[in-house]
Amino acid sequence: MCMWLEGGILEGYSRARLVGGRRRIGMRGSIRRLGIPRPEDRVKNECLNRADMNAILVAAALAIGFASAVPALADPQGLWETEGGKSRVLIEPCDSGLCGRLVWLKDPVNSDGTDVLDTKNADEGLRNRPVLGIELLSGFADSGRGRWTGGRIYNPEDGKTYSSRLVLRDDGTLRVRGCVLFICESQTWVRVPGSDAGDSD
Repeated sequence: MCMWLEGGILEGYSRARLVGGRRRIGMRGSIRRLGIPRPEDRVKNECLNRADMNAILVAAALAIGFASAVPALADPQGLWETEGGKSRVLIEPCDSGLCGRLVWLKDPVNSDGTDVLDTKNADEGLRNRPVLGIELLSGFADSGRGRWTGGRIYNPEDGKTYSSRLVLRDDGTLRVRGCVLFICESQTWVRVPGSDAGDSD
């Protein structure tokens, strides 16, 4: 540490002594006339440099810690409950980027016990498939800063597919936005507590 600068080993350099009635200039005066850096100045500079280095190391450690935390916060993979709590979507990697599959429905069957089907799909060949298990989200790419863009979202309630983007908010919720032409709508999804990417219960 640098607290020994005052009253310590370097204090003697600044004293002037009287010898034989004459005032003898101490080492400090000689050093000053010669233009040589004084020992205490060198030590002070070393201490300042050390303090600067410590500050840099602390800042670097904080930056590394923040950077390591960002990927975890900015990753939408996992199980999400849609707005209103009627369904849950599992978001996970796929060939086209990130995709989301409908893995839970509050009401998966009709009153007669038959599966709820994708009856409004624009493709007539898909209207007999159960809604549970279909892919709702597809093709999302990481755009940085918690944003995933370039994707598409399918809405089984009207049978249409919309361009879409995902935004992870600071509060941990997921904003899901779908647009067709100039009309856009958004929903807020909530991550299912205690679930992982493989839990669809």
